[in-house]
Amino acid sequence: MKLARSIGLILMFLGCDSPRLFCQENSFLKLSETIQVKDSQIKGIESEIVSMNLVNSLSLRPQQAEFILEQARNLKALYGQCYNKSLEIKPNLLAVYAKIKEQLELGKPVWATELHRQWDAYSSLIEDLSVQMQVAIEEAVQKVEGQLEDFQLRALDGFSDCIMPSYNQGFIGQSPKGSYCLNILEKIKYMPEAIYASQKQLLVQEELDKIKYSGGYRDNNCEHFNRRARKKDILSAAEEARKMDNVNFELKKEELARKLKDKLIITPALRTRKQRVIELLLSEQAISILEKKASKIKP
Repeated sequence: MKLARSIGLILMFLGCDSPRLFCQENSFLKLSETIQVKDSQIKGIESEIVSMNLVNSLSLRPQQAEFILEQARNLKALYGQCYNKSLEIKPNLLAVYAKIKEQLELGKPVWATELHRQWDAYSSLIEDLSVQMQVAIEEAVQKVEGQLEDFQLRALDGFSDCIMPSYNQGFIGQSPKGSYCLNILEKIKYMPEAIYASQKQLLVQEELDKIKYSGGYRDNNCEHFNRRARKKDILSAAEEARKMDNVNFELKKEELARKLKDKLIITPALRTRKQRVIELLLSEQAISILEKKASKIKP
């Protein structure tokens, strides 16, 4: 189960031939349904792969995996209890909503009435269940963080939702931290004027294509190529760099490269450490991998 779905559940309680035209429309609907199913399957598998990358990035010891599993099982059991209690309350809440709707259709007020009191009571019960679940999750997150070593916490902080993760500084799944845009600017900055003037359009296009078709920038979950990027983005930065004297360029090249990268590369926002740990605790796929790691504990 994907993290978003898990949290969602907690918070919710939580002149044509008519027959031929009909056939064509029906076929189109079937095609649309098929596409939607495939899209759902693809997203589901992507989520599973990301969860697997997350677990693998931590290099958990069997004892750590067992501890996280215990926390996950406790949360699952508590969720089942809260969910079942909510099922007992929701029919009453639904009946109150129906009566409120009837009163409103008649133009009658419901504020400070018996219906208001009933709505407040049933809503509070469901909200209490949701809060109970959220508090349990936060406590479990703190316990799990306390079991992780510094390098594992850093891996959590730097993890990106990559399908094809790169290996960087010993961690799996982090976005590339290379200075490719800086290399472009440095190469063009110190190029002889004659070569630059005659080949700048070709050079800029080659650099754009390198980024566009690089396997490292195809994974939309990680840093990926901005399809709206154009040659003029690189050319404009190159012209600015060449106008600077060498000293000024060395002082400002990092900032110039960063601005260029912002135009060429899209970098998804990293989720927080807490969100990562919640994924470990609530993702069915992550739990499955944790079970395998925990099974390596020697008897």
